[in-house]
Amino acid sequence: MRIPFTTALLATAVAAVLTTAGCASQQSPDTRVDALTTERADARPVVAAPTDLAARPRERLDMTTEEVDRLAEDYNRCVVEHSGVRPSAAAAPGGEDRPVPAAPLSPQAERAVAEAEDACLTKKPLPPWEYDTANPEAAGFAQRMVICLRDKGVRRAEVATPEPGEDRIPLALGGPENDPASIRDGLRLIPACEKELSSGGKG
Repeated sequence: MRIPFTTALLATAVAAVLTTAGCASQQSPDTRVDALTTERADARPVVAAPTDLAARPRERLDMTTEEVDRLAEDYNRCVVEHSGVRPSAAAAPGGEDRPVPAAPLSPQAERAVAEAEDACLTKKPLPPWEYDTANPEAAGFAQRMVICLRDKGVRRAEVATPEPGEDRIPLALGGPENDPASIRDGLRLIPACEKELSSGGKG
């Protein structure tokens, strides 16, 4: 299970429980949820100008779930308005900052959403700086997160490789065997490790 999400999204993540490379989900063992993982706009080539991207809002590690949701409201609204695809009220924001439809999309709708995500990219929240691929220290932070999680008893935790264009360094829980205890305990302990490391701890 890849988890390119922040502390504030853990409640949504646990409720959803997601799966990407090497991880199990409460929805389904085969469900991909990016950040925790649907196909992400930030996994495609960036089309916005750098000056526009600099104005994007940014998540923080100390944000609550409600604060992260509010930060993504403009982006979610923009995607819906541009694509005409409305998310399910129960699914939104879908474990990250992209609205998720209630049913699988048709190829035409997928293209519409992808184009809308590109058009709305300047409104999409950036990850916390600690996880941002533009931060030269982010890889070290992610590795310290893994050490912290393992020290707390999470057997299968590792740093995942960001996909091309992805702006967040993801963590992976569960390993190839989708170890349920590692996923469950990792999700529960990520906030504690983030707090320790962001306050100067070494994990």
